[in-house]
Amino acid sequence: GSEVGDEIAVNPRVKAVSFTGSNATGTRLYDKVTGRNAKCQCEMGGKNPVIVLADADLDNAVTQVIAGSMLSTGQKCTATSRVMVEDAVADEFTDLLVERVKAMKVGNGQVDGVQIGPAVDQAQLDTILSYIGVGKAEGAELLTGGARPTGGDYDKGFYVEPTVFGGVTRSMRIAQEEIFGPVVGVIRVSSFEEAMDIANDVEFGLSASIITKD
Repeated sequence: GSEVGDEIAVNPRVKAVSFTGSNATGTRLYDKVTGRNAKCQCEMGGKNPVIVLADADLDNAVTQVIAGSMLSTGQKCTATSRVMVEDAVADEFTDLLVERVKAMKVGNGQVDGVQIGPAVDQAQLDTILSYIGVGKAEGAELLTGGARPTGGDYDKGFYVEPTVFGGVTRSMRIAQEEIFGPVVGVIRVSSFEEAMDIANDVEFGLSASIITKD
């Protein structure tokens, strides 16, 4: 925890530190390590966009979005969390995404066929569920998921259903803040230019993708 982390940061025998985690913790760590002229590399938060253009292979696009947003239970800094889709294919893409996400199996990741494992701990589960509540309160449309499954083995872990929101706008908190869970928001756009503008309209800069045949 923080006791070990602080010692690593300030101990003069440690010549370099590589960190993966939150922006707040990474910024504090960077200040401590570089303050004593050691090297520090930080890979911190993200709100990573995927742009799906009208000419995209939509089956492939959905496969890529699911891989980026849902696998690893969305618990990676590079996880996809925003999908900008051109209006011409937005309905078809969203229907296909929801259909595929609804079919995903949540459970113990060591069991064959399970695609969504648990969140790392109770605090992270609470954060994910809180953001799902925020999305609904802000007016986004909950298209699938959004709940904690219960009963049997589900009560032994920090599980959450893979979640898709529609009707998301750029200013919503679920479009601006890192959730770190299997939650993705679909944002309709009229053009590539609008998609790029929204993609860049966050404080984070980490990973991004464009799906097109062009």
